[in-house]
Order: sequence, then C-alpha cells, then structure tokens
Amino acid sequence: MRKSAIAPAFLVASISLTQFTLAAQRKPATLQLPAPDGCHLVGTRMIVLSDSSRKRDLIVTLWYPSKRGSTAAPYMDNKTALALAAEWKLQAGFAERVHTSGTIAASINENAPFPLVLLEHGSGVVPAVYTVLAEGLASHGFIVAATNHPPDWPLEADRRTQGVAIARFAEDVLVRDVRFVLDQMQEMSSAAVPFTPRLPRYTACLALARGFVNACETNTCSEPFTKSVLL
Repeated sequence: MRKSAIAPAFLVASISLTQFTLAAQRKPATLQLPAPDGCHLVGTRMIVLSDSSRKRDLIVTLWYPSKRGSTAAPYMDNKTALALAAEWKLQAGFAERVHTSGTIAASINENAPFPLVLLEHGSGVVPAVYTVLAEGLASHGFIVAATNHPPDWPLEADRRTQGVAIARFAEDVLVRDVRFVLDQMQEMSSAAVPFTPRLPRYTACLALARGFVNACETNTCSEPFTKSVLL
C-alpha cells in the first residue's frame, strides 16, 4: 500500500521537475552590465533638441549624478532596439534582457555644478552601446550627453571617394550637431531650466568616433572651455 502511494507522488514530482527544467532552459538569458565604481548614483533620461534653422531633431541621452530613483533605466528605447535588431540580426526584445545600473528620470544630485561630457558615438552604433562608460563617468561626478545623430551618412558606390564624402559630412553636419547640443546645454543651465544641471565654465568634449575627432577638435572643441579626448 505504501509503495502504491509513493510511486504516483514521485512520478508527479519528477514530471514537475522536468517541466521546470525545460522552462528554465527556454527562458532567455539576461545580462547585467558592470556596475559603475564611483560614489554617485546614476540617473538617465532622454531629451529632444530641435534645431529649427536646419529642421533637425536630435535625441540626446543624459547620464548624470542623481538621487536614489525607483525605476530601472532601460538599455535603449524600443524604436532603436527594433532598428538594431533588424540591422544586426538580433533576437527581438534583446534590449529588455540587458540591465543597466541607472534609474530613469531620477532627480539630479544637488552637489552641482558638474562638468559636461559630450559623448559622440561611432559610425553604425548608438549611444546605448556606451552605457557602461557613460554610467561610470556619471558615477564619478560628470554629466554625459550623448547625441543620437540621424543615420543619414552619405553612401557612395565609389569607395575611393566615400571617405572624403563622410569626412565632409562630419564637418558640415555632425560638428554642427555637437555645437548645437553644447550651446543648448549651456543655455538651459544658465536659464535654470527645471532638471537641467548647472554646468561649470570648463566642459569636456569626449569624441569616440575616430573619423570625427579631427573635425571636433578644430571646429567644436576649440572653445576655451572644451577639450577633446579620443578613446
């Protein structure tokens, strides 16, 4: 009698364990990005800056020293994630499985002013790729502004002239984007716009696009309060 009672229970437990194991195997893996090592918590948010003179809207992601927030910041917005998934042949919803250390729209730390870093992404990538770097800088007391430049690079069939066309585009369009963002951040800081952090006169300009750094140095970061760094 005891054997007949134990056998069905063991069978049910075995089936449940098997189902749990299979479900765990089917569950997509997640990635926790390395935590920043600075003394500040990190907040992040996205703003849109519109350059009416060029009819150009620029989406800027900000990482900054913050107070404690309650909502985890997404790795990237859904529109960008969908575009990258299609271009890079990634699984749908990949961005939802990447966990950051920042919180969305958290209040800025009151121990301002903080230096501003303009983080410029390379060709073919988006600001979210530099999340670990941006969060690290923010945790050490920097405000990081990363502009997502619209993907309108000139594509020429002749490879012999394509490099020249891209260099000209960087100087004529991307440098003006960076200067516009820098001017807007300084204006918002001076006008004490809500949320906008106070910025010191000295600003760091960090260019991560190797083909863009020369134009940045000669056209954007030549101001007395800026410097450029190539990583």
